[in-house]
Amino acid sequence: LSHAISQALAAGNGVIVKVPSLAPISAQKILDILNQLGLPEGIVQFLFGSGVELNPLLAGHPGLQAYFYLGHHSHSQQLIEATALRRKK
Repeated sequence: LSHAISQALAAGNGVIVKVPSLAPISAQKILDILNQLGLPEGIVQFLFGSGVELNPLLAGHPGLQAYFYLGHHSHSQQLIEATALRRKK
């Protein structure tokens, strides 16, 4: 997770992380460390919630230009479908 975030930040991008449901404390620790670095507010945002609900919303959002997915393969099909629907419009 931290590797993907650091690459995006190094390229000048903002980052939205859908926190794994089974690891919210680890994600909170990473967010605390990033806040200590003095990044501008809002550059890194963490979303806590169900991947089943949030992943398709993120992938289908018109303001999202790219996404990097680390997670269970069963959720990847939802992301592919949401991205395909966005591209058809």
